[in-house]
Amino acid sequence: MPSAAAIRAAVVDPVRLETDHLELAVCRKSGKWYLRDTQTDELFGSGHQPYGDLGIGGGKPVPMSPKSAEAAADGQSIRVRFEWRGAAGTAEPAAVTYVFRVLPSGRDVDLSVATSGPRGAQPPLLWEALWLAADEPGYFVVPQGAGWLIRAGQKVAHRFLTHAGRAHLTMQMFGVVRNDAALVLSWNDVNACVDLRTLDATDKLPRRTALSFSQTGRLRMRICGKGDYFTVARNYRELAREKGLLVPFAERVKRGPAIAKMPGAFDVKLWMKSGYKANCRFSKDPEKDQFHVERTFDDALATVRHLHDDLGFRRCMVVLAGWIRGGYDFSHPDIWPPDDDLGGPAGLARVTKFTQGCGFLFGLHDNYDMMFKAQPSANEAEAIGEHNSWAGGPQYILHPKVQAKYAVRNLEFIRQCCRPDVYYIDQTMANGLYSTDRRDLPLTRGGCVDVYREMIGRIKSMTGVWGSEDGQEWAVPVGEYHEGILSRDFYPRLGEPIPLFDLVYHDCAATFWHQGMTISLAENRHRWGRNCADPAHYLSLLSIARTPLLRPGTKHWWKTPTAPARKPEAPRRRVVPVGHGASFKALRVVSGGVGREAIWAHPPFLGFRGTVRGEYPVQLPDADGLSLRFAIGLRDGVEKTDGVRFRVEIDGRPRFDRLWSAPRWSEQQIDLGALRGRTVAVALITDPNRDPKFDWAAWGAPRIVNGRGEVVYDFIGKIGKAKVQMVELPADAEATANVFARADRGWAEGMHPLDAAIKNTYEFLSPANELAFFLPITRYERRANGLWVSAFGDGALEVAVNMGDNTVEHAGAALPPRSGFLVRSPTFLALHAAAYRGIVYAPTALFTVRSLDGEPIERSGRLRVFHGFGPSKLALTTARRAATAAGTPLPIDEGKLVVDVKREATLELR
Repeated sequence: MPSAAAIRAAVVDPVRLETDHLELAVCRKSGKWYLRDTQTDELFGSGHQPYGDLGIGGGKPVPMSPKSAEAAADGQSIRVRFEWRGAAGTAEPAAVTYVFRVLPSGRDVDLSVATSGPRGAQPPLLWEALWLAADEPGYFVVPQGAGWLIRAGQKVAHRFLTHAGRAHLTMQMFGVVRNDAALVLSWNDVNACVDLRTLDATDKLPRRTALSFSQTGRLRMRICGKGDYFTVARNYRELAREKGLLVPFAERVKRGPAIAKMPGAFDVKLWMKSGYKANCRFSKDPEKDQFHVERTFDDALATVRHLHDDLGFRRCMVVLAGWIRGGYDFSHPDIWPPDDDLGGPAGLARVTKFTQGCGFLFGLHDNYDMMFKAQPSANEAEAIGEHNSWAGGPQYILHPKVQAKYAVRNLEFIRQCCRPDVYYIDQTMANGLYSTDRRDLPLTRGGCVDVYREMIGRIKSMTGVWGSEDGQEWAVPVGEYHEGILSRDFYPRLGEPIPLFDLVYHDCAATFWHQGMTISLAENRHRWGRNCADPAHYLSLLSIARTPLLRPGTKHWWKTPTAPARKPEAPRRRVVPVGHGASFKALRVVSGGVGREAIWAHPPFLGFRGTVRGEYPVQLPDADGLSLRFAIGLRDGVEKTDGVRFRVEIDGRPRFDRLWSAPRWSEQQIDLGALRGRTVAVALITDPNRDPKFDWAAWGAPRIVNGRGEVVYDFIGKIGKAKVQMVELPADAEATANVFARADRGWAEGMHPLDAAIKNTYEFLSPANELAFFLPITRYERRANGLWVSAFGDGALEVAVNMGDNTVEHAGAALPPRSGFLVRSPTFLALHAAAYRGIVYAPTALFTVRSLDGEPIERSGRLRVFHGFGPSKLALTTARRAATAAGTPLPIDEGKLVVDVKREATLELR
């Protein structure tokens, strides 16, 4: 039975409320319900047992029998009441009343629950509700970390708490998308809990993933109309504003002028000193403390000078970590004075003054969650518990109510030496909210938010900008940056990553990588699995107009001798017969518990890095409604995988490209109507992404059907007709090298490769962030060809990045796979392309163009052109009649200006 039919059939003899946006229907006797989106006619419904069980006085759960429910409408509300007694009437009577109330918006339903009777009775608000069938298009939008999509057919069993650490929710919301209809849940209680669980099929319901919501008494459900996860984010943004959580930087900069220096700033985190107590878990000597100085304050000053003077940084946020007495995380909360090995207070004052003199923000990394027992201020009476042994040895967890006392005390010491603009407090957002029933220092989780916000306010009154580890919505109204929330592999990998946090709060909270992630030249995998040299890593930042974190390891890297850079060449790829562990054969495959006939297409993994490709010659009939239908999935039992890229090419042209890492089937369809009556070559390709381990890839039942649903070509039955080959991917060094470290014929030619990587990424990431910093994301889409397109504000900036495996044409540019981009705004242009406006680059080139007079580029009288690498000619459109560069006239032909730029040039136009 289709999902909508099953949902509707469960609600008999309903009580109804209707608006222009929704219909709410509740069964009078069972209490089962559904919400219908009137725009799309999609249904979101309750589960088989709509309200779960009720715990009576801590005893055995009592099922709320459908026979005991009564529903009745009252104005814009529907009440569902349950009443019962225990067996033989011996138990105390109890009652539960659920109230559905349609709010004046006509899009929102407020659901609340009230109980009477035994103390402690707290039923869930939703129980196995808002379910999605495993075989239908749909997904859940999960605000854990930066955000994930969990598809309908993905097997899942996860409990999400609110603001409880990395594995849990960073925002007080959840989303559901079925087909083209979107719904968002929102709540205010930080104690709320969401359970997402895959359920087996019953006689009335299919195998499905369903949502339960508990531990609080109120929830809002909003019907969003036609849309996707971006629609969910846009609607929740409105709700967040109502709750006082969405406070844009444009409003806050008036009372926090340091914010004005954040747009375009790279987060430069300089590691100073590490210290380890003999009794800490990192110790290599149980008898002696160990210390290591990575750089002094004067070394840090030299780094800032290099960024400003040599690399031309104008926007930067420099934060020192490990500057405290003893080094990083060694002496909390007694951090003062700054370590003598680094230069003491005088050295700290010098680097602060110089950094701020460059126009940069200057900050210090600190921590007030820790209280090491070895420190003079250690006081168990001010602790909320104990923690593991960290760098400074055994530690207490400092009670949130006393953290501000130590932070203010230490800042008073610091301000006698220097005046930092930025204070980064580690762990505050990462560890989750605390609660305790201590009589002298009672604290609830909701009260913890208020305590932390008060502390942040006091810190900002003495500094200016506040940031912390990871990211949490509760801190958005008072804090400025969230360091680590963009490092997805730092969090449990739940599904498909999306930038949900930025889609909601882009103009309210600056987001960065974790301090363990940084700009890298070659493959540099941390324990979280991130390859920091992968150029796609920078594209993901660019797609949301964010800047990276830079944590240089070598204190004077620019003075280190390096081998001459090799001129890049287009990779040559071998095409060879199948082998090296690759497969392309008919096999029954079970994915997500569902078995189906499939083509088992494991990419090669034994000594050959490449794709497996099966190409079929197909004579298409001259028929209406032709489409290629298939499913993609990984076989059950798959362990750690970075995913498989499933690709379809027709006559050599890309028609489908999807990175998939879930052991479940995902149904897909490609329209072939334009090819009717033709003979075409259809290729099914599986690409190992980066790591071929556990790439248990399968194409589920691929076939071509006509408009009547009849199969006209069965790929499994015709597998003997397929031409099966392996196509070599670029060598590992080529594939993992940071293309943005190139400098051939460009600005950083002859400089250290790390300087080239820093300068090149700064030139396109910093201006994009500067332009978009105060703006919300107004468009975000991921296309089938691998192109991601985003827009900010009202036409202020558009970004297109190619995350696919084939070159993509976009707005006059040929964007190379997994590194190509085009950034356009009235006053800024940036591109990494294989061709642009008729000029072909072999293999690629990087340029940026910025208007220096604030006029649109086409009408500007002064333009700065930066050339990062590759061929040096760039074509521009101008309405001006004459142009010069360094006094040399430049020809303009019918509005087309071609410039030849070695490093950078300022163009004068009139």
